Amino acid sequence: MQPEASETLAYLELKIAESQLSSTPDQLAAETRAQVSLLARRQFRLEQKILASDEAQQVFLPDATLEEAYQRIQSRYETDALFAEALSNAALTPSGFKAALSQEMRVEAILERVSSHVEPITQDEAELYYYTHLERFQLPERRQASHLLITVDDDQPDSDLRVYRKLCALLEKIKQKPTRFDKLVLRYSECPTAMNGGHLGLVAPGLLYEALDNALFKMQLGKISEPIRSPMGYHLLRFEALYPATRQPFAEVCSAILELLTERQKLKYQKDWVRHLGH
Repeated sequence: MQPEASETLAYLELKIAESQLSSTPDQLAAETRAQVSLLARRQFRLEQKILASDEAQQVFLPDATLEEAYQRIQSRYETDALFAEALSNAALTPSGFKAALSQEMRVEAILERVSSHVEPITQDEAELYYYTHLERFQLPERRQASHLLITVDDDQPDSDLRVYRKLCALLEKIKQKPTRFDKLVLRYSECPTAMNGGHLGLVAPGLLYEALDNALFKMQLGKISEPIRSPMGYHLLRFEALYPATRQPFAEVCSAILELLTERQKLKYQKDWVRHLGH
């Protein structure tokens, strides 16, 4: 096997391991590594067919485009040394990595060209998809909330009780005069949101810490909670507005549906084209 092909296989193994297993090939058990290697070889043979097609002769990848992609990947690493180390761990050299990246980008460009003439999805087709998949466009109930947070120092034995008592005292002040909440947030809250009134924005179920989530979705509108413990510390939570569960209107999601169905149609066309290569 030519060195360039060997490094392209190493590149494909790296891509498969990262995308499917959130790992790198050198971190995999022998059996899993063998499976990744098999998938990489299949992908390699498929890409060679695509690159040998008549359509491939009409696709060119500018050096500047390749270099930009290479630099973008390299910039994800803190230093050039770390990038070089990552390549070495994957049995890749900079030149081999760039050659494999070039092949990947050419294959993508060829497939895009092949499917560029598919019939566009009509709005009627998008609307049919919408009404046959209404459950996908449901928005859960959302609640607008703000909070006041004081953190707990777990290294200090009395920190938990001290913070809890402080929140209780602040809550009493708020109960006497609810309009104090914003001023007390600005003065005492240790969350960056303090500069914006402690606002958490529109919150759907499951986005906050479990204790906060449970409390918020049981509160009455306009109320302020008792001190709530989270991994960060203690919170006072204010429930400010309710947005009931609703369905996104078709007009709002039409463009997203058109894009989704177009990509599906292009992908199907690409698979059919690849399947008939060499027949």
